[in-house]
Amino acid sequence: MLGGGIKSQVTGNWYTASGTTITTTPTTIATVSPYALKWGTSASTLSEAWADITYNPPFQGFDQKGILLTKLIPNNYLVLVQGVQPIVSHVVAANLPLGNYVSTTGTTGTYTIVAGVNRKTEPMLWLRSSAPPFSLNGGGNPPNNINFPGYDETKLIVLPNGNTGINNHTPRASLDVLSIAGVNQPCAIFGAKSVTTAAGSGGESIPGVGYSYTRHLEYVPELDLAGYNNISKPGDHGLFFSDGSAADGTNGNSSLVIAPWSADINVGGLRMDKDGNIELRGNLRTTKITVNAKWWPDYVFDNNYQLLGLDSVARYISTFKHLPGMPAQKTIINDGQDIGALQQMQQQKIEELTLYILQQKAIIDVQEKRLQQLEEQMTKLGY
Repeated sequence: MLGGGIKSQVTGNWYTASGTTITTTPTTIATVSPYALKWGTSASTLSEAWADITYNPPFQGFDQKGILLTKLIPNNYLVLVQGVQPIVSHVVAANLPLGNYVSTTGTTGTYTIVAGVNRKTEPMLWLRSSAPPFSLNGGGNPPNNINFPGYDETKLIVLPNGNTGINNHTPRASLDVLSIAGVNQPCAIFGAKSVTTAAGSGGESIPGVGYSYTRHLEYVPELDLAGYNNISKPGDHGLFFSDGSAADGTNGNSSLVIAPWSADINVGGLRMDKDGNIELRGNLRTTKITVNAKWWPDYVFDNNYQLLGLDSVARYISTFKHLPGMPAQKTIINDGQDIGALQQMQQQKIEELTLYILQQKAIIDVQEKRLQQLEEQMTKLGY
């Protein structure tokens, strides 16, 4: 952009929005409004954008260079004044004291350093949309006035420190994304396209190759009820994974692994499969675990409960080497422990054991009563 116009970077015909031809060279500057100028081979093949950059570098082997954007930044720009005329194009060393200096390169006059401006905070790249404010005075009583405040909306900004913002102009980190989407809409998607020879309902056909779909992670800042998954509640955040191979790009068969990158077989991690089941290899430390139980063995105390006799229990233990109704050692080692089910079975054994104790107490009470009666009879007989 030069003086509000556009310099032609390609020799040839430029066209206004109405199709008027303007022949230019690389040194000419358009005399029409910048927004009305396009370039193309004909009026019917205008550029798809109001302004675009097309480059075709000469063949230089396989080491092709792209477009390089460099901003040269000294520690400080020091604004100089010669007489009363500011000279902002001069860049001098940083941290010089304010005062008067005489050029040693033959330039006449005295330069005065009047201010230091830190340029390290100014954007290197800034893409934004903007609309100026305006107002219209209408008639009527009261007046039907229209006031438009205008706006500046940042789409992308890159600061000299490397912080990059998307949809915000003050990025706080290397990448700072502000979502402008609504509920159940992703803020960011990270993924890679995969190709399969099978037709997946979530993929697109690639002629001669097969079907493609996107394996990805996406972050959703705000969810509604059952958004992306039936476990979601209104106001939740969400981090979702999908291999994109099922209907509407949902997950088909993929799992998500969160683990240290290691070849050591002793290093564990966490894996969530396609059904939401979680496998954890390693220690788990927590302050509380809640298991949703489907049943609880209080039926043991029902009057019609058939409690196994102790003789039968003894024979079962002698034969199978574990309690009736409990898994065997081999089963636990091979299949692991279902904590909820095992607690229920153990609770059942505790309640059965309580019944056995009560039965034995009843027998002991009868025996003690009979013993007391025998002692009383012995006393009467003089023994």
